[in-house]
Amino acid sequence: MSDNKKNAHSQLFQDEMRGVKPLKSKKQVIHSVNFHHNFPESTLKTRRKAAEREQIGTKLAFTDMYIDPVEPEQYLSFIQKGIQAAQLKRLRQAFYPIEYNLDLHGYKIEAARNTVTDFLHYCLKRNMHCVRIIHGKSPHSQDRQCTLKSHVNHWLQQPSCILAFCSAPQNQGGTGAVLILLRKQKKTH
Repeated sequence: MSDNKKNAHSQLFQDEMRGVKPLKSKKQVIHSVNFHHNFPESTLKTRRKAAEREQIGTKLAFTDMYIDPVEPEQYLSFIQKGIQAAQLKRLRQAFYPIEYNLDLHGYKIEAARNTVTDFLHYCLKRNMHCVRIIHGKSPHSQDRQCTLKSHVNHWLQQPSCILAFCSAPQNQGGTGAVLILLRKQKKTH
C-alpha cells in the first residue's frame, strides 16, 4: 500500500472516530461458566459415555471401497505411520499377552463388520492393548476379495486406534488369525 493510501485510510478512520469516547466504567463483569455445576452426576456420566462412544465410533467407520484380495496362507502385517517398527516386531513375536479374542468363523461379511466394530469398541473402552481376531483362511473360496481375511485386513488398516497388526504365530492361529496392537485410550474422569 502506498503512503498516500495509508494516509487516506488513517484520515478516514480518524474522521469516523471523531467524537467517540472510551467507556469510563471500571466495573467489569467476568462470567465464570461451569457447565458441570448445574447437572446431576448421572447426567454428566451419560454425556461422557455418549461422547466416548462418538469419539471411538468415528475411529471405526470401516469402508469397503476396494478390498485387496488376500491369499489363504498370506502373512498379514501393518503398522501405522509414526509407530516404531520395534512394536510390530514385538507383536510378531507374541511379546504382548492377548487380552481378548474374537472368532469370526461362520460369519457373513456384514455381520463380521458389525461384530469387529463392537469388539474393538469393547476392547478400547477397557483400555486393552493386544487382542486377537480369528478370521480363518477360507481356502475353498474362489473369490479372494470376498473372504473374511481380506475384509479384516482392509478394515484394520483404517482406524488410527489400531497401531499395528500382523498374522499370529503358528501356535496362536497362524495366518488364520491376526494379533492387533491397540492405542491406549486417554482416561476420562
